[in-house]
Order: sequence, then structure tokens, then C-alpha cells
Amino acid sequence: MNHIIQDKYIPQQLLYFLAGRRCCQQFPCTFRTSEHEAFANNARSLGLRSQVVHVNGNSCVKVYKQACRHYLEEPKALVLSSGATLHMFTLLSRKSLMGREDLELYADLVSMKANSSNLPSLHLPLPAIRPPNLRFWTEAQLNFLTTFLGHSLSDEILQSLYANRVIVYNAALCWDKSVFLPLIILDDCRNKKSNVKIMCIERHGILATYNSQRMANFFGEQLGETVGIQLPYFSAVSSSTVIIYSTAQYFLRSLANQQLRNISHLVVNDVHLHDPYTDILLSEIRMALGSHQNLRVVLLSQMENPKKFTDFFGEGLDLNMIKQPEVAPRVSYLNDLHSCIALAGIHKSPDIYKEIPESFRANNPRNEQMDKCLQAYGELGTDAALRPFLYAVNYDLAPVNYRHSLTGKTAVHIASELNKANHLRLLLFMGADPYIVDLFQQSAISLAAMNGNHECIDVLNSYSLHGYVVKSAKPD
Repeated sequence: MNHIIQDKYIPQQLLYFLAGRRCCQQFPCTFRTSEHEAFANNARSLGLRSQVVHVNGNSCVKVYKQACRHYLEEPKALVLSSGATLHMFTLLSRKSLMGREDLELYADLVSMKANSSNLPSLHLPLPAIRPPNLRFWTEAQLNFLTTFLGHSLSDEILQSLYANRVIVYNAALCWDKSVFLPLIILDDCRNKKSNVKIMCIERHGILATYNSQRMANFFGEQLGETVGIQLPYFSAVSSSTVIIYSTAQYFLRSLANQQLRNISHLVVNDVHLHDPYTDILLSEIRMALGSHQNLRVVLLSQMENPKKFTDFFGEGLDLNMIKQPEVAPRVSYLNDLHSCIALAGIHKSPDIYKEIPESFRANNPRNEQMDKCLQAYGELGTDAALRPFLYAVNYDLAPVNYRHSLTGKTAVHIASELNKANHLRLLLFMGADPYIVDLFQQSAISLAAMNGNHECIDVLNSYSLHGYVVKSAKPD
């Protein structure tokens, strides 16, 4: 199908365009990216020019005639729009970081924002911080908490959080940190009747939506009650909300007015990915810790050494749940290197079976009998089980490289898998090829290596190095 599209359909469409009156034409976005080059080559052969353009996120090919003035010899200069510049300065949120020219531009943009009615609001105030509602958790909710991998470490995590203002919780993705940490913090504050307002920062809006909905389902409520969410075009927060999910990008926009007020705990997820908005948020948090003594910051990461985050804040404790295994030095011997050299010849195998006549692939009584011989040899592995197959090879009833109709294995595969070195030497001496692969893309030496059959590995290694094998055994 691809051959027909590239060799017939695309040239035909270009000839129709060349015979028409239009100076340029944009072809629909039904062609794959691999076919863009075919468009460009065919257009060039017809004296046409082409460009790859993007329309609604899709790549299209636009073809121009020589006289067309729509063709751009040079791309347009990229400039920042006024909205993008406003958003950039809002993220900075500090005039001390701007020069004199930037301050003048900032003043113009602020006045423009005041006169514009279509810009979204940069701030949604959070409700006042207060103790959570006193209600008993059901047995199902308590059992759900025990399913988290870090449940046994809950007391250690809470003690570390009370002793330090910043903790780095380093654990794998399966620990479900962004749901587990807010739950144990809320449970502890509920038992102590202390004020709590937990702001959970995710990297993407889809993650904030997903985790907030999971948390709301845990309480059997709708978003906006105990659990809320704040995103640019979707917000659900009430006076009883104690856990709020948001993104670093949106939360930074609210810092200009909010300044981390009405927040007791700030949980920032995926700090190890160093997203630009997350890194800017960490810088803002470090400055805010000087004026917010009761703020607690929890950083969630998945990295080998999380200590650099505590060094960045100049305080805190890191809880590393990722234990790195001790890597012992690897010792390679000459025999191992020879085995690696033998494995390098596996790429020869796909071409070997092409030379076997089709009569030995067809479904006929002779092939069924040979399949039974290989199957019996695979089950018994004795000299007597191999003898019928050898008789068939000697009388030219089947090739020595005959493959089983279902598994694709040859007698060499079975001998290597069963560690029958004497049988393997005999088969190689009779002209069997050890590089043939079965239907699972396994060759004789890979099967021997998987089963730890070192004697067969030595035989195959010697065959790979010298190209022949000395017959030293035969069935009794």
C-alpha cells in the first residue's frame, strides 16, 4: 500500500495540480510523515517547490509553482505577543529582576491588562485555614490507607515533617506519593484538631484533575467539598476544602497576590524532572520560607540522590526510599568473550532457511512424520530418539536443517537446549547450521546460554571460530 501511494498516487496528484490554474495547493493531512519526503522529491522532479506547514497541530505538505508569490524564501521573524510577555512578567512577579526598559514595558502591559476584559483572572483567593471536619473514617477508607507501600513509614514521615520545614520524599512511582502524603497529613491533623490547608502541585493539569478526583472518590464526595482543584478554566473550592490540587504554572500566577497565605502544607510532585515552572516555584518557596515560619514543604522525587534539594533550601531532611543495589565488579573471561563473538553471528540466520526447498515446508505426511521425530527427540533426548531423524537425513528424506512446522526448531536447537553436546557435534559435522532461528527468534547458542549448557556453548563457540567441528561421537 505504501509503495502504491508513493509511486502512483502522489505523482498523480502533483500532475493534477500542475495542470490546474492554482499557484499553490495544500494537500490534506492524511499522509504520514514518512511520505512528506516523497512529496518533496516528486515536486522537485516536476520543477515545483514544497514546504511542510502545520495546521491545527497537524503536518501538511504545501506545493508551490515557480511563479507563486506565496512561497516564503525565509521564515517570518518570531516575536513575543503581548499576552506572552505579560505572562512572563507575571511569573517573575518581582520588579527587582527587571531592567529599566523592562520596567517601562511592564508598566504598559499592566495598564493594558487593566483595560482588557477578556484576560483571565490571575488570582482566586483561597478560603481561610481552619481545622478539618471531625468525622470518623470508615473501615474501607482505613483499609485503603494500608494498601500504600509507605503506610508502615507514616509515623516516621510525620515526625520528620514536624521536625523540619522541608522534607524530600524520594520513592518510586508505585508508592503513589501525591495521594498518600496528603491523606496521612490530613488524618494526623484531624486527630490533633489542628489547622490544615494542603496545596498539592502537579506538573500537568491532567494529573491534578485525576488525583483530585481519586481523592474525592476516597471521601465519597464531589470536587469542591473536602478536596478541591484550581486550574485556569476549572476551579472547585469551598470553605470546607482542605486539600487543593493545582499546577505549578497556575499556582505561580496566584503568588503575585496570594503570597502563600492560607496554606499550611505545600506538596510539590515530580521535582526531579526540573520542569521550568516547578523550578521557579521552588525558588519562590525558598524566599517565602523566611516570612512564613509555619509553612511545611514536601518535595516528591524519584532520583538517586535527593540531597541537592535540601542543599538548595539550606535546611530540611531527605527520606530516600530508593535503595541502590551494590554493583559488584564484573569479571569477564576469555571463554565469555568467545561466546559474545559467537552471538554476533546470529544476524546470518534469517537467510539460511531460504535455500530449503518448499517441499519441506508444505503440510504433507512426510513432514508430519518428521515433526513427530523432532517432538520425540525433544521429549526423550536419547540416542534412540535421534536415530530416526538421522536415518531420514542419510536417505535424503529430509534436510539436516529441517524445522518443526509449529515451533520452527531444528535438531540443533533441541540438542543445544537439552545439553546434548555429542548429538550437537554430530549434527554440525553432518552440515547442520547453528545460526537458524526458531519462531521465537532464538538460535542454538542463545538457547544453550539461556539454559546454562556450557558444554554446548563450547561446541558452538568452536564452530563459530573455526567454521567446522570434529565428529567425536555418534549414537549407539
